[in-house]
Amino acid sequence: SSGLAWKGGDLCKDVGDLCTEVDGSIKAAADLSVVGLVLAGIAQACLLVYSYRLDLTKVLMVSCGLFSLAWVLLLASWTTFAGTLSKDATCIVEAESRLGAVMAQGKFGDIINGSGSYTFGYVIGCSLLLPVTITLIAMRMKEVLGMKSSKPKKI
Repeated sequence: SSGLAWKGGDLCKDVGDLCTEVDGSIKAAADLSVVGLVLAGIAQACLLVYSYRLDLTKVLMVSCGLFSLAWVLLLASWTTFAGTLSKDATCIVEAESRLGAVMAQGKFGDIINGSGSYTFGYVIGCSLLLPVTITLIAMRMKEVLGMKSSKPKKI
């Protein structure tokens, strides 16, 4: 038929409007990465607070915990999206001739030409770099807690 694919209006469309079988997995991966980003931002704020007030050891511990939780969520996002790449899907994509849209069927990773977007690369990069941050904070916590336990006690 010669009807419209969808009504005009919003520039952004839901993944479910464009592809079948993958919208739930993509939403889950996106939600996990957004929560991981928010937690990493809060952890960074805690680390900044600690850098101004070195006596707030609990803030340093909270920062380490939030960075660790953010890392777990980013890792979960990474694996969820990577699993989505091997799923069968049917998607509306622009034709190579650039004269319209066509329905493409196959593995989702093949339809989107590999990894999908720069965002996936950023999530992978953060997942690989966050353990360095967590290790450095843990080393600082060990040093601070060691100093507290070796202080002479007042009588």
